[in-house]
Amino acid sequence: MRFTTCFITLLSAIFLFACGGGGGSSGTSLGAGSVFSVAAPPALTLQAGLLQQYAIKGGVKPYSVFSTDPAVAVGWLAGEEVLAIGTVVPGRATVSAVDAKGSKVDIAVTSGSSTAFYMTAASAITITPGAAYAQTYILGGGTGPYTATSSFPSVATVSVNGNQMTITGVQISPTPANITIRDAAGATLTTVVTVGTVPLAVNPNNYTIFIGDHVRSIITGGTPPYRVQVGIDESLLNAQIVNGNEVDAVGGQVAVGAALTVIDANNQSVVMTVKISNGQDVLRVSPSVLSIPENANTPDLTLMVYGASAAGGIQVFTDDATILKPATPVRNADGSGYSVKLTGGNTCSLPVVVGPPATGGNRTVTITVLDAKGKIGTSTITVQDINGIAGCP
Repeated sequence: MRFTTCFITLLSAIFLFACGGGGGSSGTSLGAGSVFSVAAPPALTLQAGLLQQYAIKGGVKPYSVFSTDPAVAVGWLAGEEVLAIGTVVPGRATVSAVDAKGSKVDIAVTSGSSTAFYMTAASAITITPGAAYAQTYILGGGTGPYTATSSFPSVATVSVNGNQMTITGVQISPTPANITIRDAAGATLTTVVTVGTVPLAVNPNNYTIFIGDHVRSIITGGTPPYRVQVGIDESLLNAQIVNGNEVDAVGGQVAVGAALTVIDANNQSVVMTVKISNGQDVLRVSPSVLSIPENANTPDLTLMVYGASAAGGIQVFTDDATILKPATPVRNADGSGYSVKLTGGNTCSLPVVVGPPATGGNRTVTITVLDAKGKIGTSTITVQDINGIAGCP
């Protein structure tokens, strides 16, 4: 009986040893109760061509790594306890790390940008036909490269250069063109483009001046070239187009309301009125108040200064050079006053930014003129935001 008992005990010990000691495993364990884990987020976004490494812990070695789509993202062991994940082309794949007992950790990998695909163009825009009025917008986020197509290339065309998209109106049409923009991962954006002319406008369109004064108004919209016509009595005003988009007129004699008509190449017209009277000569800036839309494609502006002291010249200041800043004043050849060109500024409601669109808003700059005797004149210029986002539409 004692021999039988000892024999059974010996067999039991051999059986337990062969099974790995009862609670163990035939593989390499990192400790009883050690949970298999990977120090990686459950969802990972990497730009195509980049890699990231994460520590592997617990479970039972050896580890192995698999990918549902190796053409998009691959995983491998960069060390005994290091998981490496690399992205190849834009897309999505799941990389899985598995231990010897079958425990698995899945990592959803997106090859592309962590920022959502966006553009600075509004969802609906109106542009003037012609290459001179083409509009450029910023594309960002998503996964490059970007592409864009037009549903009606005969109405509007689109091209993409890196992160810049340019839309060009071909011809005026009652049917809009749908522009579809795609990133390399398949995300899409659209904007509806109507090709038409921006309404013709002249600002300011109403003046009160002295005899001999010049007036300046800025033409926006319409289709250049522009021309100007004086009313019935041309002796009241002498008017001409200067700098391509400015009306320059001189008061000839007293008038309650002399009329000027500005006409564009498509025969759109707008009327401005000028009241001319005798009066005391004071320092005046023309135009004294001006408002222009941010998409008016307006070139550099010129202000006219009258009534300054004959000696000493004038000084010109701006309160926001990021919008407009004055160049050195130039004395007019006829001695009537000074011309002040405004240059070098940003005439959009907000600068174009690389990133999600920012909130827009009107911007105003005040130009102040001072002569040698201390007389002061001002011109307040407002750039109107028309689409509520950063940058020109």
